[in-house]
Amino acid sequence: MTQSINIPPSLQSMTILSRNHRRTPFHPEKIAIAIKKGFDSLSESDYTDEDSFIVYQHVIDQLAILSVTQQLLPIEDIQDTIEKQLLKLGYEDVYESFASYRLRRSESRKVFLSSQHKFLKAIENLSFNEEDHENPFKTLIDFGAVITRQFARAYLVNSDFISLHDDGFIHIHNLQSYPLATTASLVIPVNSILGAESVDFGSALNMISLTIERLQMEQHGEHSIDDFDEGLIPSVLTSFKRIFKQMLENYQLISKQPLSKWEACKKQIDKLKTMDVDLSAFEKYFDEENDDVLSAIYEQSVVLLENEIYLAISVFLDRLVSKNYLPLSLNIGLSTSKEGRLVAKQLLIAFKKNPIYPTIIFKLGEGVNVEFEDLNYDLFTLAL
Repeated sequence: MTQSINIPPSLQSMTILSRNHRRTPFHPEKIAIAIKKGFDSLSESDYTDEDSFIVYQHVIDQLAILSVTQQLLPIEDIQDTIEKQLLKLGYEDVYESFASYRLRRSESRKVFLSSQHKFLKAIENLSFNEEDHENPFKTLIDFGAVITRQFARAYLVNSDFISLHDDGFIHIHNLQSYPLATTASLVIPVNSILGAESVDFGSALNMISLTIERLQMEQHGEHSIDDFDEGLIPSVLTSFKRIFKQMLENYQLISKQPLSKWEACKKQIDKLKTMDVDLSAFEKYFDEENDDVLSAIYEQSVVLLENEIYLAISVFLDRLVSKNYLPLSLNIGLSTSKEGRLVAKQLLIAFKKNPIYPTIIFKLGEGVNVEFEDLNYDLFTLAL
């Protein structure tokens, strides 16, 4: 406001009584700023500074009348005067915005200033309930949750919805997380993390772990991998191909019997769609007297793969435990491929040695793992 008006001496000498009963001198510019903020709170309007000045002038006139008979004026009376003049002058939309903001501020003061408020009662319960809060860090987190929950109630959520929430008509989920402005939970698709690129099992778990860590810094709810065993099939196959080729190379070095058409053999391995290999397709690369070696090499490759997967999963779980900010679940049990079964088996074995985190969810499916004759029934019993 660039205009100015004369403030009567009686008003200039008036004392303002704040809400905490402190006495301060009268500052008309604070009234002007409050009125201006009320007009500015409307994102789309044709109001100008002239409009806010008109309201300001009428408010000062009314306060000047009050100052003739009283020298101590509560701050609430000034705000009441502003609201009355907004309505009287036809600024209903500005009045609604101003009154709504005033109500939110009033609610927040009830939250943070009243010693009888449930906010402080909740803090007191946290402070003295030692059995539930032996960990100081856990107590600190709970303090923060109480504060952000009450902050959201006072400042962020419409009071009508808070009333409905308190009366049980609706439930506002994770109210303590509203001030964070983050999304809640997510089901993490493994194939989206790994993409079309072929990566081995250890690298795949590293990528998944990094993704989980980043998501836990951006969200406040739970995370879940719905197809942990099925989603890692391509990476298990990539690791198997590498190990199988390495074992065949080792055989050639040790036996000093190079395989015929070795490059063609490696290309055929690269084309495998599953680790459940038809070994007869590779017999052409061996002499007839060494055909039995192929089966031994394959079986040893599977053993080495199992060990590699177990170690990679163990490292993966240890890393998750050290970063367990939010609930996480891994779902397994329905993959009937050799690769998927291998992942589920090694995950269950590794988890049982340190069953802390995350949550392992074993899915049940008729014809898959429920009955004794089902292919994955052995995994079901291992999960029990």
